[in-house]
Amino acid sequence: MACITLAPVIFPVFLPRSNRARHRGTAGARGTAAGLLVFTLATGCTIGSEPADEPGAAEETAQEFAIPVPPVTVTVEEPGAEPRQILAPDLSEGARHSTVLTVTSEVFQQLGDEPEADLSRPAVTVPLDSEVVAAEGGEWTVTFTIGRAESRDAIVNYSLGAAEGSVAGLSIMSDGSVPELRITPNAEADDVARSTIEQALFQAVYGMVVFPQEPVGAGARWTIEQPVAQSGMEIVQRTTVTLREVSGTAALLDLEIEQQPRLPYLEVPDEGRISVDEFDVSGGGALTVDLERPLPAEGSTSVRGTQLYSDPDTGYTARQRVSMTTGWSAP
Repeated sequence: MACITLAPVIFPVFLPRSNRARHRGTAGARGTAAGLLVFTLATGCTIGSEPADEPGAAEETAQEFAIPVPPVTVTVEEPGAEPRQILAPDLSEGARHSTVLTVTSEVFQQLGDEPEADLSRPAVTVPLDSEVVAAEGGEWTVTFTIGRAESRDAIVNYSLGAAEGSVAGLSIMSDGSVPELRITPNAEADDVARSTIEQALFQAVYGMVVFPQEPVGAGARWTIEQPVAQSGMEIVQRTTVTLREVSGTAALLDLEIEQQPRLPYLEVPDEGRISVDEFDVSGGGALTVDLERPLPAEGSTSVRGTQLYSDPDTGYTARQRVSMTTGWSAP
């Protein structure tokens, strides 16, 4: 059983050379992009740098691709009260379950003194039908069939219709960790649908809550540290999990999440070093996890915060406000 929480998709800032040039007093630098490039972790695609493809611009054949999830380090801070037990997945081959994933991702960005721009992605709800297709040596292979995903954004919602029936998959380890996410979008799904589904699934899977490999009881607390590699920057996410109680096969978990850059700067290709002047992103939530199911039964997590970057040569700044939520519910 993989206990999945919020995927902390952070959007590193690339300060445009054209804007830097204005601050140096040399306007009109040739051969530079006028827009800010903002990269997502899920696909490496850009948001706001190029217009999205129109609905219907799909590939001819469906192809699977895999997104690796970095390994984590788990440390038990408090084992909790007696009686204690080892929390671990207990999936049965052939078992089928249904759940609904809902994600939001908001990004507001201000360059210098310019007005703040909304670079948010539309909220999306994704029905998931799971099946445990293989079980061997305490590891499981799980596939997910994506139902009719929905969004309040009319264009996105229209495109999502062609993504119904797409397939995703996970390999779940004995401690509940997931080494990668595999996605096979429908051939008919256009780039709008694909990027929306990919981002939603990645946001759900990236922040895995991995169980400690020692007995724990009510009140137990453990921390999970996971690197979040990005273009020119590495974030360390620290999740503190508290076991509220275990009822049958269900574990009730409280989570606290915080993120910090490993270094006080990021290296931007062709741009040089950018200072990280402020990085305050944190949050938390609560999940009910059934050890016999591959996805959380219910609950939600969220993070929010602000980030401030600057060009040390010019003083030019870029500020971002981010907010992301991941929710799980019964169909």
